[in-house]
Amino acid sequence: MKSSTSAHWRDSGYQPMLFVIDAKAAITFLIFFLHPAIWTFSICVLSVIFFCLLYRFNISLRVFLRILASLVIGKAKIRVKRL
Repeated sequence: MKSSTSAHWRDSGYQPMLFVIDAKAAITFLIFFLHPAIWTFSICVLSVIFFCLLYRFNISLRVFLRILASLVIGKAKIRVKRL
């Protein structure tokens, strides 16, 4: 049973994109279309720029948040005393 589509299992690792925009940034487009205002449009444009920069540097959102947390927290680790 051969499928007529050109999709393959190896394509499941790619980032979801809507044309050239990251799918995570497309969620802000939905918010803008449901509530059209200048501030929602500016949030939409800023999120598209942010996710395009992450895609350009080949960094996922999870990795970016870990980098940001390590910059905020620093190298100091909190020791938790266990019982």
